[in-house]
Amino acid sequence: MKSRAAASILLMLPVMLLLCGFLFNTVTVMVDTEKNQVYEYASADDILSDFGRDQDAAEKKYKGGYYIVSGRVESISSRGGTVMMVGPSVTDDRIICECPRSLRSEALTYSAGSGLCVYGRITVDLFDKEIHIQAQKLAPSGTAAKKGMYYLIDGSSIDKSRMITRTLQDGNVRYMIPAAWKGAEHSIKDDKLGSIEGYQYVLNKLPGNTDTVPESFFVCYFDNENLAISDDRKETKLIERAVIDNICGKGSADSFRSRDVTTYYGARYNYYVGDYTDKMNNGYHVEFIFQKNGDDGLVMYLYVYKNARHLSDVMFVTRFLEIRQQAESRRRS
Repeated sequence: MKSRAAASILLMLPVMLLLCGFLFNTVTVMVDTEKNQVYEYASADDILSDFGRDQDAAEKKYKGGYYIVSGRVESISSRGGTVMMVGPSVTDDRIICECPRSLRSEALTYSAGSGLCVYGRITVDLFDKEIHIQAQKLAPSGTAAKKGMYYLIDGSSIDKSRMITRTLQDGNVRYMIPAAWKGAEHSIKDDKLGSIEGYQYVLNKLPGNTDTVPESFFVCYFDNENLAISDDRKETKLIERAVIDNICGKGSADSFRSRDVTTYYGARYNYYVGDYTDKMNNGYHVEFIFQKNGDDGLVMYLYVYKNARHLSDVMFVTRFLEIRQQAESRRRS
């Protein structure tokens, strides 16, 4: 009974994938938040000054965050495991850069006084309050990182202030897209692709793009008010599988591999990954990502691709999505 009721949320999407040209069998997750962290830029001067002014406020701002930190090398341990960084102006405190084995030989190419940019995660020692950064990449200080920009470790970047805001569920779900995506955007309801609330971005049709290989990204919202039986609203996995079956065909969810992830920025995702081969024997990869909004509904990302040429932009879009209920909860905590 519950299975039938859960499926009834899907009053939509019989033609949702028509603009892509496909449905899905590989298991590599491309939209992987643990391999594609989004880094914000900050100078060592700014970080050290903030901690000097207000330790608690600075911890709330930086602790656990992924940053590109630029500064100057004060000293390097003999085997390259630790680099002490200071700012050009703030030199009475320091940031301790911890380098994994894979970066230690590179760290030893720098010397005291060298400029350095470190990609990594900032932590703060519980007892002595020292600032650490767990290094994931080193680069010369000439790296063109700047405030207001966000980066991936491959060098991809985006100016958040130039992104376009979209909202779902009466403004409770807010996300941002690169400005160029507007030219490849389709409202699922307005363009009669289905009755669900959300958008499709046909990435291989972006302005100036001549790629004929289909690639699409969807951002949708499933309101649990559409469930026939209210008890089903807590059956998240059941709802997710019903969504996959509705889009990809009955029984498709059984062939999808799944895993649950709590991201470094606090969002909790349920991943479902699979492949599809169309009638022309063309293979495509599909990734469903569901993000729960309490008992009210689900945000769904759907990425359909063969080459994942626009993965960087997809990572920025998922990183900046906010659900008001969750955002307010994080601010109160």
